[in-house]
Amino acid sequence: MRSLVVFFATVAVAVRARCYYLWSRCYRWLRERGYAGHVRYRGSVDECIKAMLGFQWRADGPRQLWDAIGYPRHLEEVGEGDCDEFAVWWLDAGRELLYKKFGTGAHWQPVALLTVSWMGSGHNVAVFTPVWDYTTFAHASNWGWFDGFDSLDDIARHVAGRMGKEPLCYSLVSPDLKTVHVCKWLTNDSNDSSEREDNA
Repeated sequence: MRSLVVFFATVAVAVRARCYYLWSRCYRWLRERGYAGHVRYRGSVDECIKAMLGFQWRADGPRQLWDAIGYPRHLEEVGEGDCDEFAVWWLDAGRELLYKKFGTGAHWQPVALLTVSWMGSGHNVAVFTPVWDYTTFAHASNWGWFDGFDSLDDIARHVAGRMGKEPLCYSLVSPDLKTVHVCKWLTNDSNDSSEREDNA
């Protein structure tokens, strides 16, 4: 019975996800055309964390029909947004590579926006991978920066686990919100622990 509930919940999430990304593209054109383009800020992982702490988290309201992914420059210039805007801001701020620990260590490149869904809600994060190494991953959002993941499945489990939830699926989307993969089911194996240290 539970597996049937999970199946139908996942189907509902998949339908909602497609509508969500389509509405977000419309919302950007209708409400935030003046914020199109790249963010002005770029720096190391640590510098991005410091800049991010100057932004304020604010839930979407009626203007966004309670959920839309705005432009990253809107977060940078207005100074407030929800996890959607924080995630796309990270992707754009890191478009020319992020350097861990003020220029030392791994050179990280942005991959895509990852929407992790669970029963009733979800969370958006930016996904990064080191240059020339697609076997390890990191994610960043309003929660901060986390690395050392072996797969996108591990990131999904970590994100949902921080909320005390089990992930249903995840969607991978390009920064311009053209869908790459909607509602991918997770595999059964995982090497990830949700007990990672917050770097924000």
